[in-house]
Amino acid sequence: MNEKIFARQLDNGLWQWRLADEQGNWLNEDCFTGDNEALAESLGDRASPVVHLILPGTNVVATSETVEPSIKRHLAKLLPFEMEEQIIDPVDDIHFVFGPVEGDRVEMLYAHADCVAGAIASLEEVNCDIQRILPDYLHLVREPVGAILVLDEGVLYCRTSDNDGFAIDESAAPIVVSQLKHEYDFTGVIELVAETEELAEAMKSWLPAKWLDENGPEIRLREGNFWSSISPLHLCPTFNMRRGRFARQLPIMRWVKDWKVPGYVAAAAFVLAMAAVSLEYFQAKAQFDRVRSEIFAVYKQVAPNGRSSDPVRAMESMVKGQGGKSEPTNVMMLIDSTAKALKNTPEVNLTSMRYSGDQKELRVNLETKNFSDLETLRTAIAKMGLAAELLRVSAQGEIQQASMSVAEEKS
Repeated sequence: MNEKIFARQLDNGLWQWRLADEQGNWLNEDCFTGDNEALAESLGDRASPVVHLILPGTNVVATSETVEPSIKRHLAKLLPFEMEEQIIDPVDDIHFVFGPVEGDRVEMLYAHADCVAGAIASLEEVNCDIQRILPDYLHLVREPVGAILVLDEGVLYCRTSDNDGFAIDESAAPIVVSQLKHEYDFTGVIELVAETEELAEAMKSWLPAKWLDENGPEIRLREGNFWSSISPLHLCPTFNMRRGRFARQLPIMRWVKDWKVPGYVAAAAFVLAMAAVSLEYFQAKAQFDRVRSEIFAVYKQVAPNGRSSDPVRAMESMVKGQGGKSEPTNVMMLIDSTAKALKNTPEVNLTSMRYSGDQKELRVNLETKNFSDLETLRTAIAKMGLAAELLRVSAQGEIQQASMSVAEEKS
């Protein structure tokens, strides 16, 4: 399951976290609370879980600034120095994230770099893959037109638009909220959320007077807290503080750790494969040496006094040196002619035959009851233009046995 973990950093060094599935449903009804060790234990054996880091809104400022046309192309480098008078700390110590320029204004978030770095380091210690970083107030889900104010654990979280909001201590909330300049007509909705409806009702007294006009926005009261007012499906699309100096890096060390054991296995497999190949090589080499020895032994029989590093080629040369040339054989013609003559002389039986390549003649052994049949066969073969000669004739009782040679007529 591709889970996402929403980890919220608290001011007292603790964390709150809640898990969501890839469809955007919470997997647990309530959030968990604990330190880094408790968070690591809760994650269990998950490999590099995806985390959305929720920073304390009291440490992150959302604002907008007028942009001069001359600095639009180099906004990220120049605008921070244009704001030096508004920021107490040195600009180099501040982490800025900018939204798109609309007209002559740009919306932005900024926070002290140490605050962001500390939160990231704490989660990376427990092997988390931090993909998004936003302040808590930009996680609040509000109506398309309107604002949401959540009072939880002595802190007021307020979101007044898609990219604007703040978080302040409850003691300062009445003054800050009463001075808000945002305007909403009767189509807007102001949602007040607190632990009890009585507290939510009391929060109405903090609102600007124009929000309470008869034609002002609808005021809704609800019991709840921070976690009941956010959703995994409603994330601010404009900002992600996981950029710039805090952009995600290639997880080289995690890759090394993940591949250490497979690397050992691959190395062992490679060694075994090399051992097997080496064994096959030596076996093949031994077989080759044995065959070569046998070839050389044959060569020594042919040429006892010969010396050669290549006995096969030496024997081929010796054969060629004999001057032997292959000539076409006449065996098929002799057999065919003899067979035709025997077919016309059924009284004679063929008992065996042998062909001599050197003499180019066919010798056949025959049996018959009458000698005249042998002469008839010889005459029939001779009429085919061949030389047929009875070499030996003997009698075995009533059977006449004879040997005949058949060859081509010598010119």
